[in-house]
Amino acid sequence: MDDALALYEQSAARATSDAEAARALAAVGRLQARQSRHKLALTALRGALERGGAALSGRDRAEVLATLARCGVMTGALDEAAAWSDEGLALAEGAPATVGQLRYSRGLVAWYRGDFERAKDDFEAALAATRESGDLVEQAAAVTGLGLVAHRREDYGAALAAYREALQLGEQAGDDARVLSALQNLGVVFHERGEWIAALDAYKEALGLAEALDQPGRVVQLAGNLGNLWRYLGELDAARDVLQRGLERARADGNRYMEAVILNLLADVASDGESWATAERLWLDAIAVTVEASCATEEGEARLNLARLHLERRSHDEARRALVEGRRVCERLETKKLACLGSALAAGIERQAVGGDLKRARVELDLALAALTEVTNPDFRWPVLLEAMWLARDEGDLQQAMERALEVRGILQKQLDTVPARHRQAFRARRDRRDAWRETLVFADLQKLRGGGSERDTAWIRLLEVNKRLATEHSVTQLLEYIMDSAIVLTGAERGFLLLDDEADDGIALDVRVARNLDQENIKKKQLKISHGIARRVIEEGAAVITVDAMEDERYKDQLSVHDLRLRSILCLPMRFRGSVLGAIYLDNRFRASAFSDSDLPVMEAFSDLAAIALDNARLLEAREKSQAALEKARSEVESLNKRLAGELEARTQELEDTHRVVIRQRRELVAKHNYENIIGESAPIRRVYAMMDRLLENDVPVLIEGESGTGKELVARAIHFNGARQDRPFVAVNCGAIPQTLLESELFGHVRGAFTNATTDKKGLFEAAHTGTLLLDEIGELPLDMQVKLLRVLQNGEVKKVGANRELKVDVRIIAATNRKLEQEVRQGRFREDLYYRLSVVPIHVPALRERKEDIPLLVSHFIEVNRKNRLGPVTGIAKEAMALLQRYNWPGNVRQLEMVLKNASVFAEGATLQPHDFESFPDILGGDARTPTTSSLRGKSLADIEREAIIVALRETSGNKKRAAEQLGIDRRTLYNKLSAYGIVVEKELKVTSA
Repeated sequence: MDDALALYEQSAARATSDAEAARALAAVGRLQARQSRHKLALTALRGALERGGAALSGRDRAEVLATLARCGVMTGALDEAAAWSDEGLALAEGAPATVGQLRYSRGLVAWYRGDFERAKDDFEAALAATRESGDLVEQAAAVTGLGLVAHRREDYGAALAAYREALQLGEQAGDDARVLSALQNLGVVFHERGEWIAALDAYKEALGLAEALDQPGRVVQLAGNLGNLWRYLGELDAARDVLQRGLERARADGNRYMEAVILNLLADVASDGESWATAERLWLDAIAVTVEASCATEEGEARLNLARLHLERRSHDEARRALVEGRRVCERLETKKLACLGSALAAGIERQAVGGDLKRARVELDLALAALTEVTNPDFRWPVLLEAMWLARDEGDLQQAMERALEVRGILQKQLDTVPARHRQAFRARRDRRDAWRETLVFADLQKLRGGGSERDTAWIRLLEVNKRLATEHSVTQLLEYIMDSAIVLTGAERGFLLLDDEADDGIALDVRVARNLDQENIKKKQLKISHGIARRVIEEGAAVITVDAMEDERYKDQLSVHDLRLRSILCLPMRFRGSVLGAIYLDNRFRASAFSDSDLPVMEAFSDLAAIALDNARLLEAREKSQAALEKARSEVESLNKRLAGELEARTQELEDTHRVVIRQRRELVAKHNYENIIGESAPIRRVYAMMDRLLENDVPVLIEGESGTGKELVARAIHFNGARQDRPFVAVNCGAIPQTLLESELFGHVRGAFTNATTDKKGLFEAAHTGTLLLDEIGELPLDMQVKLLRVLQNGEVKKVGANRELKVDVRIIAATNRKLEQEVRQGRFREDLYYRLSVVPIHVPALRERKEDIPLLVSHFIEVNRKNRLGPVTGIAKEAMALLQRYNWPGNVRQLEMVLKNASVFAEGATLQPHDFESFPDILGGDARTPTTSSLRGKSLADIEREAIIVALRETSGNKKRAAEQLGIDRRTLYNKLSAYGIVVEKELKVTSA
């Protein structure tokens, strides 16, 4: 497709009329749009309209406008896209195919703006027009649009039906782009319905297809989807990595919509990792982008998420402001999910804020629960139910709180059961889920109290009454006294002591904050009236202690305090909250044994946990009231610091993106083990390569792949990796000849900040990036001798040392090297270290040149013709026998890469469906019976360097000195060509004459 683009661009430059130039530019724009290069397509299409002017017919102009509108939507230029759609529809009457495209684009504009009714009307009109034209590809697009409307309205059944129909239409039409869209949308529906395995499978298949089609726009979208799924699974590092790469691609392509989506997701990841300032910055960035791009749904989500962030940080005024703006945006969207979230947040603010109103909170929460009945996504449901649990607790309704807690735990457990085993630990550990599981534990334990006779019924009623006061008391001092008095009442204890853990440096320091007797009188010398050993043990272990007679209890009878105080019955309970113990409730009776029994434990454990929750809330509210001004000042300082740090982080991220050449493929690149589908051939030489590869899949021995340029050495390396034990780990490829010598050590091993000028941040090397995976060292023969020494050291001890670092870093990397040189000869001539050669060539694989396996040429020709057909490079579907004979007679000095280029050229210019000999007129050496193929006699007496030098000179002359095209013809990297020109003293003069110095 790139060749076709180049040809159309040349046609536009050489056009003799405005109409001819406009048509060529329009073709360029359509091809770029098909590759999802929408920003470039917009430039070409605008040029087509401007150049064509009045020379374009109404229908031609309408066709250009249809593609313009589609690209405008994909880059977030919604206003322009709508105008282009309307203008095109006024010109396209009687052309149903164009009408269908324009109505589809206009429907997308309405969909992005949240006007789903209008979007549905346009998509239905587009479907009718495309059915009339018989265009299956556009039919699939219109059906997809209807699925998008149903999807956004949370009608998942209708959305799935539409996406499956679109998938079927795309497969019938043989259109991979439509198949890709349908797979992606199916993955999203599965994701939102909580069908994680199905979502993962759909995303993997879609990503593999997007990479195969080289569609950057789709890759950005799938980066967002996969990042979201990684975040759901709790794998925050993986989520952050893929989302950051997707954000950079979205910005490079000018895709404002996907930029907003990914910013929202990155903020979610930052919030999950408790990076509050980063999350706030990212949500503010998302809001700015969505406002500019008119993405109402994404704007509403960002504003509500920002409100949630402020609520979690207990910045209630800021939370209210963000919520007001968010609900204003969401009101016109008719989305139950966002309406539900807004109401739940409003309830949380009213419940938590100083001066909040529980009645208003109840009204808002009832609205949220009503909307929740139409929301099926379980990952969205449980946070709303968690808020319902807290509100029921604050209202004093422990029964309701317990029921909501059980619902939350049931959803979380059900979700966990569907998560793949390898991700379950990370899934449970994500901050919001971890906290929810802990916070619901106390209420879930209350079910132990239900049933069991009148004694338990009485305890249950007392606990309900106590909870009402606990939930409404905000003074820490008064709350502690009430906790102590309530505990004495509930158990009938003689005395009670409330101890708090002051977290001293040398261990637990117990502070007896309240000491009361049965008559609610304060006890003097309270520190001397309890067994500190028992209390300390309860706080350390987080488990309650009950004794029938402490002086006879084997656990405590040797403690002096027990005997000195003449203690009989003791009940000591930990006050647990969010995984930590705040203190202990210590109850005793000095005169009666068996004052407490095991039946008291369920009630009192629930009471102590409720008391811990109330104490934590009271502490937070009291601290907020006392230090509001100090917090505001500190927040301002932190925000200033975070802005600076964020700038440094962005610079580091950009630098990593620019310098790392890490290509991590999904398993779908080579699905089945021993299925080398990207290597075409059945000849004996290529079967020997397959046999060697089979032996290498289950071990990590170094491999040296030798062969001429263009034979497919990198394909062999990738096949070994993606069929082997490391297939799910990174695959990193580096061309050793394409990196300047001054940068090579930093690229391979990384560097630390300050190692050299402009080293402003630490940088990972390619060895570190390939950790646990495979590193392909391509063109290893180009490696300088001093770097060979350092590489040898890494291979010997498995450790790399960054430039400027003081310590070495352990890496686990499988090494595969590739070269088009004969390394044995390089060793003899002193250009390659012998010890390194033996380290790398544990298993050598020779990839045969195409002239050594000419029987594979028909298979390769058939493969490339099919690839060209799918990429719409022309009408070619086959090749005549005479033309095939020409190709088999030629010796192909550029090997498979040259054959691929020749067939692309012929497919673009062919007039019929079958390639004929005259379709290869651009290649006289092929038509001429391989006249210039070197013979044995012509090569006799020449070294490999002499032959390589002559080949470079011939290529430069044939391309009129164009180094880029010469490098492509030779099948080498352009920088490698520059290095060889310098080494062989070859000079390209201004008059495009090639000479040797």
